[in-house]
Amino acid sequence: MAAPGSAYLVYSLAGEPVELDLTADRASYTVAWLDSATAELRSVTTPIAGGKSVTLTPPASGTADAKRPWVAWLTRRP
Repeated sequence: MAAPGSAYLVYSLAGEPVELDLTADRASYTVAWLDSATAELRSVTTPIAGGKSVTLTPPASGTADAKRPWVAWLTRRP
């Protein structure tokens, strides 16, 4: 789901990294991951820069929690 230039929601069904094409969107975004099992929202400290394709990797990648759904929430930085 997207509101280009404003916000994006990206769903990773099995906790795998997801590619997001931001080549047409040069804005910078903050990222938070929603853990589907606990409803915990985990903020990412490094912003995502637009203008290119980016790989979004859930925070539990490589752990026992990795194989469950995660949702990335990107919001445009001021």
